[in-house]
Amino acid sequence: MSDCQYLIAEKEHKCFVKLIGRSNYMSCGNFKEFVDNLVEHKKYDDIFIDMTELEFIDSTNLGIIARFTDYMLSNFDRKAIIYSTNQDINQIIKSVGFFDAFTVLDATFEDDLSLKKIKNSDTLDGKKLSHILLEAHKTLIELNEHNKEIFSDVVKCLINKENAEGKNDV
Repeated sequence: MSDCQYLIAEKEHKCFVKLIGRSNYMSCGNFKEFVDNLVEHKKYDDIFIDMTELEFIDSTNLGIIARFTDYMLSNFDRKAIIYSTNQDINQIIKSVGFFDAFTVLDATFEDDLSLKKIKNSDTLDGKKLSHILLEAHKTLIELNEHNKEIFSDVVKCLINKENAEGKNDV
C-alpha cells in the first residue's frame, strides 16, 4: 500500500482516528484541517489514534498528531491514546517523544465503528504546503528538547522560506 488513508469516527464525545498505509506530507492537508477544526471546537473529550495498519509516518504527520497532546492535557488533564502494533512505527513515535506525550498501547483497537474517510488532499500549492510543514515541525519542537535539536534547522529554513515568499508577494 502506498497512499495513506485517514479515517475518522465519533461516538459519545470520543474521536477515533485511524491511519492506514504510508502517511506523508503530500497527502496531509485535509487531515491537518480536520485536526485544526477538532482542536478549535473542542467537541471531543477523548481521542484515540489507531496506527496498527500504518506502514510509515513522516515528521509532518507526527507534528499534526502531536497537536492532540496539548489539546488533551490542557482541556482534560489526560493523554490521547495511540494504538500501534508495528515495531517500526513504535520506534518512530518513540524517537519523537510520543511515548511520553501519549498513552501508547501495543494493542489492536477493537470497536465496531463506522469510519469515514478523510479525502486526501489534492496537490497543495507550495505556500500552503510550506505553512503546514512549518506548523507541524513547530509543534514537534514544543514536545521536548530532543525534537528541538533535531527539527530547529527545519523550522528556521521554513520560516526563512515563508519570509522570502512574503517579500516576493509585495
